[in-house]
Amino acid sequence: MDDPRRTRLEARLDELDAAFYGRLDFRCVGPLPPYSFATVETLVPTFGAVDGARKRLGLGRQATALEIKQAFRQRARVEHPDCNLNDPPRRAAWRS
Repeated sequence: MDDPRRTRLEARLDELDAAFYGRLDFRCVGPLPPYSFATVETLVPTFGAVDGARKRLGLGRQATALEIKQAFRQRARVEHPDCNLNDPPRRAAWRS
């Protein structure tokens, strides 16, 4: 049975996907029971926070999502406490 309201909702979600050029993924998950609620909170990072992360990852002024992911994974391998067993300050930083 096709519900026209669901069809309109799915069309609107597709429009939102297109409007955000794939940077956000909107989808309908359900149906869910009436007691299954979720709260979504979004935060917009400050320029300083983004710029600091960019510098820490060694990225230029512009980077693709793939470049960011690769830089993060490389940095995580270097900084991870399992890779730095003889560096107590680094191990302690991961615990906090």
